Amino acid sequence: MRHWKFTTIEGIDKKEVTAYINEAIENQKKGLQLKIEKKPKTKIVIPIHLSIALENIDDIKTAFNKLTYSKQKDYAEYIATAKQEKTKLSRLEKVVPLILAGRGIHDQYKK
Repeated sequence: MRHWKFTTIEGIDKKEVTAYINEAIENQKKGLQLKIEKKPKTKIVIPIHLSIALENIDDIKTAFNKLTYSKQKDYAEYIATAKQEKTKLSRLEKVVPLILAGRGIHDQYKK
């Protein structure tokens, strides 16, 4: 159990809370921990326009490979979600300077 939600003071059973705390202390002394399994990262599907740019320009390829997995995925999805060809090209033109600068697509909104 990770947390309890109490709505009233009368709803708190002191014996249960004390037993829970004592159990947690014993588990800590034994070295027991919950191990959370991480989901494996999915393979990023790079759109054709981005892959062509990565193949033709070495600076973009090295800068793109230095980006974190999530930033690479964001760029790939950003270009792939465009429906029209001209939108894909304009998005590619927009992201190339960001990739070269090592910034993510949404970094401009972060403080």
